Amino acid sequence: MKRLFKVLSILCIYVFIYLISTLYLEEVYIFGWTSRVFRQYFLVWIIPIIWVAFDKYALALTLAIGHLAGLFLGQYIGDLQRANIRLQYTYEELINFHPGLVNQHNGFIIWVFTLFGFTIIGILLQIYVFKTNEPSLFDIIYESIKNFYTNVKAMISKRK
Repeated sequence: MKRLFKVLSILCIYVFIYLISTLYLEEVYIFGWTSRVFRQYFLVWIIPIIWVAFDKYALALTLAIGHLAGLFLGQYIGDLQRANIRLQYTYEELINFHPGLVNQHNGFIIWVFTLFGFTIIGILLQIYVFKTNEPSLFDIIYESIKNFYTNVKAMISKRK
């Protein structure tokens, strides 16, 4: 029941973002992207839910908050960059000499880097602040590879 509550709390953040993007901010660059490409955007939802399944709620919550912060920072900083470009050049210079700068918006890249930064913060929080008694996903994978290697080594030595 506790895990279900955690999954629902993470999903509420993403559903809220999606609804706001679809209903009110569809004409804005990065929010319009979230409302148009739902299938690809849904993959971003899956990662925190997987972390909740492995009892890494601090990491999942940090990813959800980082996603929200990344969307707003990406939109704001991307708009500032676009406005600065348009202030530096006249329209004729942009069209004739710098046509790639006309519609340049780095909101997506800023969103990705913000999400990456919050992922690192979430991992550090999960490791050092919210320690859980269960082994981490990496420990489970390491132990399973180690057991597999030991079993294969034992089978090879039996054949000799």
